[in-house]
This record gives sequence, structure tokens and C-alpha cells, in this order.
Amino acid sequence: MEEMRIVDVVDIPGRGMVLLVKIENDDPKYIPATIKIPVGSTIVVANRNETDFEFTVKDVQVSFSIWGSLSIGVNILERVNAEDIEKDSVVYVKHEE
Repeated sequence: MEEMRIVDVVDIPGRGMVLLVKIENDDPKYIPATIKIPVGSTIVVANRNETDFEFTVKDVQVSFSIWGSLSIGVNILERVNAEDIEKDSVVYVKHEE
């Protein structure tokens, strides 16, 4: 799967914490075949300062702009201080062993 990175973290009243992520791909017309972030799964945010966070996915919103840019919002169950999550941190789905 393509690498995902944090663009921003927002706290939306009535909705919760949302991680805005981007998929790393050099092709400006790239559209992923599937977004593999299942609801209920655990994701890991690996900060550049080597602090990792684990979150449970509440829901995922995917949208495309008229200019073709992809926007992915991952709503998480947990509440955290948005400033603790660094922009450009890597996001991945944790696979149970």
C-alpha cells in the first residue's frame, strides 16, 4: 500500500478527532483503487520524534476535488491533543499477528 502521511489534525465538534492524511504518489492524476483503512481497525501514527500513537478508526471520508487532489479524513475514537501529532508523520494500519 502507498505511504500515508498526516497533513493536519482537527477536532470537529460533534464528530471528534479527524486525521487528515495524504497518500504519497508522484502522479498528479493518481486515484487509488482502494483505501485500505477499515472501520474498527487500529492505525499507528509514527511521529518523526519516534513517539507512536495507536488509534481505533471510527470512520473514513474520502473526497476528490475538482482539481483532482485526493483528501482523506480518518475519524478516530480516541481524544488527543492535536499538537502531539506532528504533521508529515507516517500513518499505517496495524495488522494483528
